[in-house]
Amino acid sequence: MNKIIFNKKNLRSHSEINGDRTNKRNFIKRIVEFYLIKNAVSVLQDKYKCFNKVYGLRM
Repeated sequence: MNKIIFNKKNLRSHSEINGDRTNKRNFIKRIVEFYLIKNAVSVLQDKYKCFNKVYGLRM
């Protein structure tokens, strides 16, 4: 019983596992990008007080 039988079910489960991993990675990337953008906007708002009025960004 040591043989691994690659049937459709096994392949599907393996791809699902990989999919979960990539989804997590993309999710983390998205969060990081969001925080970087938010940080950049806040820095700009500190430099130029009219930035918020001009672009209508509500953070």
